[in-house]
Order: sequence, then structure tokens, then C-alpha cells
Amino acid sequence: SSGCDHAQGVILGGFAGKVEVAPGAEVPNYGSALLFRDQYVIEDTWNVRGSRGTGSKDIVVEDAFIPARRFLSSPLYEYNPERPAPGMESNTSALYRLPWAVMFNLVLVAPMLGLARRVLDDWTADTSVRKANWGGTYADDPLMQMHLAEAEWVHDAAVMKMYDAIDTITEAAEAGVFLEKRQRARLRWNITKGCQETGFAINKLMRVASGRTVFVDHPLHRIYQDVIAELGHAFLVSDGLGQYYGASLLNSSAPEVML
Repeated sequence: SSGCDHAQGVILGGFAGKVEVAPGAEVPNYGSALLFRDQYVIEDTWNVRGSRGTGSKDIVVEDAFIPARRFLSSPLYEYNPERPAPGMESNTSALYRLPWAVMFNLVLVAPMLGLARRVLDDWTADTSVRKANWGGTYADDPLMQMHLAEAEWVHDAAVMKMYDAIDTITEAAEAGVFLEKRQRARLRWNITKGCQETGFAINKLMRVASGRTVFVDHPLHRIYQDVIAELGHAFLVSDGLGQYYGASLLNSSAPEVML
């Protein structure tokens, strides 16, 4: 749970039996529960190399009572215009009409692409003065030039996809327009795929970087570890989203994903 040391409460995902989403159709009632600081213990397990600053420690809960008003059911209320979440009656701002899964995905995409930008900048600065064994610098190596150009292209495309998603959900919320599941799947697929492809491009750059990047005090080492840690987040894995989006285009079936 990132930043838990500085919070007065925590929101955790969990199950509360089953819920009927349609006549005769029940699904596991997965949702978000709000707990106050005296209902859980923070276990300091965050012994990591990448993303250390997030302080994402484990939350331990035992025998805590959570009233219904502090549990939000995803199957019932997840961006459902026919059954809006109770809080939307008092929170009428467009902010509360944003599709939660896409918005939360963007919260992770933005720092990931920011970290990638730092890797690209630091790699470029290091490579521009790095001496080559033939006597010149790697800045004059055509392969290095091409590696960097490709990585920049991928990163630029990912950033554009991110801003497209931001603009799309914001304009829809302000206009009171409901985005269908296929549209939300496309947005989540675009932004997570952009992060994954950016990660692949950075891996290629690190492969041809100085061998000294293995040392923990090298400028590229820490920020590269941050990128790898970010890409491990479940909301930045694009496979299921791509399958769902492709299946929707083909009018076929695919496993449900959070949209």
C-alpha cells in the first residue's frame, strides 16, 4: 500500500460474498473497502531496489468490522449509468463521472512514462560523451543513433496515447457522455501497451549502455530499477486488455477485465 505511513486510513480491495448484477445472475462482490488507521497494522516489508520511495508496505487486517457505507461494490457501481454509486448524488462534479479503472490506470502510466523520460535523457547524456574502443565516441555510432531514435519514437507515441485517454475521459465526463466498455478497453489497452513498449525500448538501450550501469551508484542504475518496478504493477500489464479489446472488435468473448 503505497504511501501508507503518511495516511490516516487505507482503501483495500476484497470480497464481500456475492451480488446480483442481473436477474438470476450473481458474481463475486469484489470492491473497495475504507479502513481507519486503528483497524490495521503496517508491516514494513518494502525491501526493494526499485521504486523505494513509494514505501509500499503490507497492510495486515485482523477481525476488522467494515460497515456497508465504507464498501464500494465494483460489479454494481463500476461506471454503471443505470446504477450510479450512492456518492454521486452528493458529488456532482465531472471528476466523479470519470471511469475509475481508466483514471487509476493513468495515475500509474504518468509516473512510468516520466521515469522513462529520465532514463532516455540520462542515457543520451552518458552516451554522447562515452568513449568508444575505436577512439571516438558512441555518439557517432550509427547503431546507437538508431537505438535512441526508436526509443524516442516509442516514448512519444506512448505519451500521445496517454494524453488522448486523458482528454477522452475528461470530455466525456464534462459532457455527461457514457463511454462503452469497448471504448474503455481501447483506452486502457493503449496506455498500458504504451508503457510496456516503452519498457522494451529502454531495455534495448540498457543492453548497449556502459557495463558500469550494473553498479548501484551509476546514474542509470537506480532509475532503470524504478522503471522495472513500475512495469510490474498489475494495472500496467497489457495482455488481458489487448485480448478483451481484440475480442470486442471481433464480437467474440474474452475474460472480463476491470474497465
